[in-house]
Amino acid sequence: LSPADRVTARRILGRPSDGGSDPLGNGWGTTEAVGSPDCGTDVCVHWVSTTADAPAATDTTPANGIPDWVDRTLLTLEHVWTVEVTNMGYQAPLDDSTSANDGGNGKLDVYISNLGSQQLYGYCTTDDPDLVDTNSTYQFYDGSAYCVLDNNYTEAIFSNHTPVQNLQVTAAHEFFHAVQAAYDFFDDTWMIEGTATWMEDQVYTSINDNRQYLVDSQLHQPGVPLDKGSQCCFQYGEWIWWRFLSESLGDPTIVRDIWELADGSGTTKGDMVAGPDQYSLQAAKNALAARGQKLRTAYGDFAVWNRIPSKRYSEGAAYPVAPLSGSFALGASHRTTGWLTVKLKHLTSVYAALVPGSTASTSGHVTVQVDGPIIGYGPEARLIITTTAGAVTMKRFVLNSAGAGQLRVAFGRGTIKNVVVVMSNASQRYQCFQHTALACQGIPLDDGRTYAFRATLS
Repeated sequence: LSPADRVTARRILGRPSDGGSDPLGNGWGTTEAVGSPDCGTDVCVHWVSTTADAPAATDTTPANGIPDWVDRTLLTLEHVWTVEVTNMGYQAPLDDSTSANDGGNGKLDVYISNLGSQQLYGYCTTDDPDLVDTNSTYQFYDGSAYCVLDNNYTEAIFSNHTPVQNLQVTAAHEFFHAVQAAYDFFDDTWMIEGTATWMEDQVYTSINDNRQYLVDSQLHQPGVPLDKGSQCCFQYGEWIWWRFLSESLGDPTIVRDIWELADGSGTTKGDMVAGPDQYSLQAAKNALAARGQKLRTAYGDFAVWNRIPSKRYSEGAAYPVAPLSGSFALGASHRTTGWLTVKLKHLTSVYAALVPGSTASTSGHVTVQVDGPIIGYGPEARLIITTTAGAVTMKRFVLNSAGAGQLRVAFGRGTIKNVVVVMSNASQRYQCFQHTALACQGIPLDDGRTYAFRATLS
């Protein structure tokens, strides 16, 4: 969608307090409760006291005339604000005073509704009139937001965690969408959803609800491009990339650095762009470069981490392991794999294991040759060597301008468990703004290029 169409699509959701004027019928069928909204320092929580959208009326902790679930929601959001904005240094959600319905003030408005019946945890969207001008021409990239959260989190889809835990991770995720809106409401979906899902675990590390999405990530599907932003649920599973960046660098501020480079906010009405306004991969590339790192190298290492998550990620023992595409036993009777080829899409990887066979030498070596596309098209390759004692090491191939390289490593039977060849297409070349659901809405230029390897005992 064009930026203006994306604004329209988000605004169709409507505030629950818009009632019957909400085009999707998600509006409350009654007026706000007496005492609504309940406002803290930065957030106001709105609710109703009747209909299916009402939270439980229980008012004991504290007994203050406000339902306990409303109190809990407000406390949770104020905590999330403290962690994400005050402690982690992200921009605060923008004041919504210019919206026709501003909830009574400029604070972030959060509405409690029965979303579980629609299989939703929550959502944040916008009705900021400054996102488009009077001629529906794109005006600003940033805008205010409002959020909607479930009224109890007791439906079957929430059964993996307690209602309060579901509220907590949803608040951390959805609030970060309001933060993102203060940077660039229109950045790439894979970064928007991936970093919000990553944020869940930054704020509430012990809940781990985001692990449910790893089945739709490169830990489980390494052949799906990292920047896929359409359909459910790869854009959520991509949180593992942001976890890789923060853990491999030992510093979660890398994600904030990337959002600051993606910042497309205006300063005064009439400004087209005041921030750097870099798209997702461009911002990641430049944020890594500022730290002396290359994005393509990071992506090649990411593929390694995904094959041995328990050895690399802090919580990796609970993660799936990127699957092999093949396994080859080498020995005196079968000394080489011959050349094996595969075509890779951009930002994907493939894994093949080499195993010392029963006739392999106890002190042998294997030479692995890789041959990818030319270096400018993004080839990366690694070896993961695992000993029978469980030690794991990684070696990077140094590729020449033609994308070829080789490594020779120990391959003794009884000493080496396996050697895994990892080939990655780390290309970030696109024809941008072609209305796709990939980075920069682009068409990748290096999909389907041929990658090959050959392993020979030596």
